Formats: sequence, structure tokens, C-alpha cells
Amino acid sequence: MSRKILVIGGANVDIKGRMFQPTEFGTSNPGQMWQTAGGVARNIAENLVLLGNRVRLITALGQDDNGKFLLRHLRAMGIDVKHILVCPSRPTGVYLAMVRNTGELELAVSDMSVMECLTSEALDSRKSAFNNVQMVFMDANLPAQSLVLGFQMAKARGLMTVADPVSASKSLRLIPCLSDINLVTPSRDELAAMTGMSVYHLTDVKKAALHLRSKGVQRVIVTLGEQGVLMATEEGEHHFPAKRVNVVDVTGAGDSFTAGLIHGWLRGMSIPEAVELGQDLAARIVQSTFSVLNREGD
Repeated sequence: MSRKILVIGGANVDIKGRMFQPTEFGTSNPGQMWQTAGGVARNIAENLVLLGNRVRLITALGQDDNGKFLLRHLRAMGIDVKHILVCPSRPTGVYLAMVRNTGELELAVSDMSVMECLTSEALDSRKSAFNNVQMVFMDANLPAQSLVLGFQMAKARGLMTVADPVSASKSLRLIPCLSDINLVTPSRDELAAMTGMSVYHLTDVKKAALHLRSKGVQRVIVTLGEQGVLMATEEGEHHFPAKRVNVVDVTGAGDSFTAGLIHGWLRGMSIPEAVELGQDLAARIVQSTFSVLNREGD
């Protein structure tokens, strides 16, 4: 039986370019360009639908062509979009990424100012979206006060909660919410920002993850790129080596990992089993130019 999940956070258009040769700064680099639907929450929502779940999405879009494109795409995927906020004063979010010839991210610019429209008042007016769901996922693209309110509303209803810090700077928005979060998925840099601790060595990552748990988060799953994943839960700590694959583009890999983790957890898998499912899905993403699972292109 499919589970209904409320996903709250960023949706945007991804514009990506991959260089054919090692990057040369200050000049034009021959390469390939493509455009897709993107955004942390939106990617996770689509992945969850493709995995067989029912998903309701709350995000903010501009009243522009990019926003209309994303709404059409979300509806076509079968995602519940009735709670999405359309903000005429801001453009729909855009993520511009330049990818090295090796597939790793070189540089990116993200304009997610439209998410400022999703205030705590706007989220409170959508509180009916929290009804009849089993889990709430939120990403730190939301304003800090909206995150606090969203996790409080989820906790009051006894719902499972998952958080994605998004970036080192935005991860700080989650600190007031830690005791209301069941599971968080920081990267190495995001973990360092949230704890103020060094995370250079794997032993450092473990100490920082345990520190985050001491602040109230039940489960911390740290994504470490080529070093894999470190899990710190009530069952202990464990390191999962990365899957060895040919990397084309890493964009969206973390989102597919989180979707796999959520999907497995909701279906009764242990956290280690859900982590391994997430790793398998992320490995599929990095071997393609797409940001989500099973896509043939838009």
C-alpha cells in the first residue's frame, strides 16, 4: 500500500553545463548544456512518486514561464499541487550549475528568493496539508520561522519528520528545530556548519554526528561523496562505503539518496537497509545527466 508523504521546500529549474575538458577559468569552455525540473524538495517528491508513493508538495513558484513549466510537470507526475504558493512578486527559482568533465560540481549559483514568500503565515494557512500523511519532509530553503512552525505542526500530529540542510549556510536554519526532527541528512560541509566542529577525518564526522544527536535529532545520516555515508542512530554508528560507478553528473544524487532512505524507512526497512537503498538510487543518478530517477528527458 502506498504511503502519503508531505514534502515542503524548494522547486526550481536546473540549468546545467558540463565541460568536455578540464575547466579553464576566465574563458569559454566547450561543453554540453541542458535544462530540467529541479529543486531539493521537488526532486525528492518526484523520486518518491516514481518509487510508488503518494506525495503532496508545498513550495513557492513565480508567476512566470518557469513556474508554469514546473506546475505542468508536477501535475503530470501525479503530485498533489493544490497547496503550492504562486508568488507574483518573485521569479521562480533557478539553479545554474557548471560540472567538471569528471562529473563533479565545479560551481553553481542558486536564486531561491521566491521561497521567502513561503512565510510562517503562508504555511499556517496550508495546515490542512498535514492531514492524512505519514511523514513530513522539509528542506532548509524555507525561511527559518517556517521551518520551526512546520516541524512543530508535524510533531503535534505525531508524524515522522525528515530534514535536508540544503547548504552549509542554510543548514543553520535547522538548529532551532533539532529536537523536532527524527532524521537529518547533512553533507560533510553542512554537518560542520551545524556543529561548529572539524569533520576532516571520518572519526571527526562520527563525533560531529553524535554531537548533533545530543542536540535532539534521533538519527543523523551524513553523506560523504566518494567516502560514502556515515550513520549515527540509537542503534549505533556505521560507515557505508560509496558505490563505485562512472560519474557523469552528481546533481540530484543526494536527493535520490534521501528519497530512497524515506521510501525504505516507510516500508519497514531498518535504517541500514534504507541507507543502502538510497545509495543504490544515488548511484543510478550520477551515471546520467538527469536529476531524478527513470527520466527520458523533458
